[in-house]
Amino acid sequence: MTDKYSKLTNGTVISNESFIIDEPKVIEYLNSINDSSNNKLNSSSKNHIPPMCISALSLRGVISKLEIPGGTIHTSQELEFINIATIGEKLSCKANLVLNSTRGDWRFLTISMKVTNENGNTIMLGKSNIMLPMNNK
Repeated sequence: MTDKYSKLTNGTVISNESFIIDEPKVIEYLNSINDSSNNKLNSSSKNHIPPMCISALSLRGVISKLEIPGGTIHTSQELEFINIATIGEKLSCKANLVLNSTRGDWRFLTISMKVTNENGNTIMLGKSNIMLPMNNK
């Protein structure tokens, strides 16, 4: 997809993936950000997936599908967490292109993301803006 950014139209589904975040994945995430707060939570809270872990895995799917090249800048991200997700729960992330524009030597993409659980409840809504050098048309 690296040579087709200019052909992407608003509303295009960028990715539609499901994933399960198990306890080892949560521990890996917490270790990667040097977060030890999970050790201090009560037992009922320990079963919850950290919201930013959900965000990171959702954005990873988008970046993978777009085959984002070097030189890309992730300029901003807006996230809203609606419900709590629990460890082992199947989550689905659908990402759509909201805006595809150019300015100077840069292409700007705005991607919306919606994460739901297996019951169809919204877990997260988000929007990410990225800039790609125009030599990746």
